[in-house]
Amino acid sequence: MSTKAYWYGQQFYFSGTYGVIRYLHQVQDDANVYSLSAGDNWTLTSRCAGNLGVQLNRAPSLITEQVGVGINYSTVTSASESAKCAVSNGYSLVFNSGWTKLFNTNALNAVNNSQTVMLSAGIEYAKGPDSLTALATTSDTNYGQRNALINAVGLANVVDYHSFSLNYVRQITPDLTVTGQVGLIGVSNAFSLGLPRTLLPTYSVSAAWTVTPKVALTASASRTVAPPTTVIANAETSYQTRVGLTYNISPKLTFGAGGSIGYSSAAFTPGLAGTIYAPYLTATNFYGVNATLSYSVTPFVSAALAATYTERERFA
Repeated sequence: MSTKAYWYGQQFYFSGTYGVIRYLHQVQDDANVYSLSAGDNWTLTSRCAGNLGVQLNRAPSLITEQVGVGINYSTVTSASESAKCAVSNGYSLVFNSGWTKLFNTNALNAVNNSQTVMLSAGIEYAKGPDSLTALATTSDTNYGQRNALINAVGLANVVDYHSFSLNYVRQITPDLTVTGQVGLIGVSNAFSLGLPRTLLPTYSVSAAWTVTPKVALTASASRTVAPPTTVIANAETSYQTRVGLTYNISPKLTFGAGGSIGYSSAAFTPGLAGTIYAPYLTATNFYGVNATLSYSVTPFVSAALAATYTERERFA
């Protein structure tokens, strides 16, 4: 269910889904799943605009989204803010902030339970549909369930991420848009305004192409360094490539399909080698394909049928 309302130039929105998962034999893993999102797409005079929103999502983790095997339910609670204020001649100031809490039910994945606070600021230059944005970001991630024994093998309770990025958006034609990003990111185990000793490169490139009024294609490739989800570490380096297709069968019925292939490994965690956590520090390859069929019942209600296949291969 989703809805929007306008009030004095502000766009308020709400969307939500709810479902149940029931097992024939493993009834202890039965769960309710849901996704809620609400917020305000705000404007302030003719120069400033942005978003203020909150999200709550609980869903089972795919095997490519967790450390070990078995059933894990991940709950993500977040609040975020983004703002952009025009200065002059196409230049704008950009400010973003957010708070995110991650909770996993599986004991092994719970080592990565965390709470993150993020702040970023930068400047954007836009000309027509094209834009170039420079951002400096710092985020503080607190792993509250890591005890002294875990700390002794190199896992930190608090990890700070410092990143610098350039993002370029180019609309080649009205039907084809390309986005590229390059950056550097470093990690430290305590809050600091100084630069980390080691900076790793990050990048991403994506394209969206409306082939016909009914058919759209997307493709992307990226290298990221972020809080860990598929390894036990202070940070995780991931490479991923995705492709997707959307076909509008009718105004109410839409078919989608996609595939992904990726690789991930631990970063900034040298102390885990030779410990009991070493098997979850190793490199992992993962693959996935998916298909969806969605039907819009009313402007506020929709139904969907989805199928997903994922595979993971871990290397020592």
